[in-house]
Amino acid sequence: MNNWSQDELADILKVSRQSVSKWESGKNYPSLDILIVMSDLFGVTLDQLVKGDNDLKRQILNGNYHSGIDKRNRPTTIVEFLSDYWWTIFPVGGFLVWVFYAISWNFQ
Repeated sequence: MNNWSQDELADILKVSRQSVSKWESGKNYPSLDILIVMSDLFGVTLDQLVKGDNDLKRQILNGNYHSGIDKRNRPTTIVEFLSDYWWTIFPVGGFLVWVFYAISWNFQ
C-alpha cells in the first residue's frame, strides 16, 4: 500500500532485506519487537497484524508455520538456491583448492 521496496521497509525496520524477503515468502517470521514496530508503522493492532491472517494463524496453531509456501508447486531458481545456501561456497571452494593443490603436487 505504501509502495515500499523490501530495501526501504528493511531500512525503516532496521533489519536486512533478506529478513523482509523471508517474511514475505513464509520462510521466517518477524520477532515480537519487530511486530510491535510494524503495528505502529502500519497503524494496526498486534492482534490484527498477527491474527488477521487466518491461514497463518492456522499454521501456527498446527505447529506448521515454517511451510508457508508450498515449494512443490514451483521450481527453485538458482538465485533462491544461492540466497539460501551461499555459505556452501566456502567449504566447497576450500575442498576444490585442496584437490587442485594435491593434483598439481603429484605432477611436480
